[in-house]
Amino acid sequence: MSEHQSCGNNRPFSGIVTVDWLFDHIEDGEVAVVDVRPAGAYSLGHIAGAIDLDLNALQLNESRPESIHTFNERARVILCDAGISPEHRVVFYEEFSGAMAARGVWLLDYLGLRNGAMLDGGLRAWDAVGGTITTEPVMPT
Repeated sequence: MSEHQSCGNNRPFSGIVTVDWLFDHIEDGEVAVVDVRPAGAYSLGHIAGAIDLDLNALQLNESRPESIHTFNERARVILCDAGISPEHRVVFYEEFSGAMAARGVWLLDYLGLRNGAMLDGGLRAWDAVGGTITTEPVMPT
């Protein structure tokens, strides 16, 4: 994945999706659901099929070209290790709509993928409409 690559499916994807949209698409092979809540929250219950991803592991402390290159490579490795590819539509969520989910969308935009969205209302909205929540971890492929 390069920092200038576009979303592989070339279809428009809103930066915010509703729980209804996720219900309709969660079983699609091209949708990746990503829990970006604080450490430990995932194991207490998450959207079934969601992977756990710590976006705090991506930090940029200076803006020298070498540091930016290192950040880009680290982001690529973290996303690849999480099983996220340019062909996915990636839905980030927190307990509610929040800054870390927005950071996930920004990260994909920054890398040129433009295939990220945050779940409107987060896990609470998903749970409120009867979405499946589990404690079974998902291992990225």
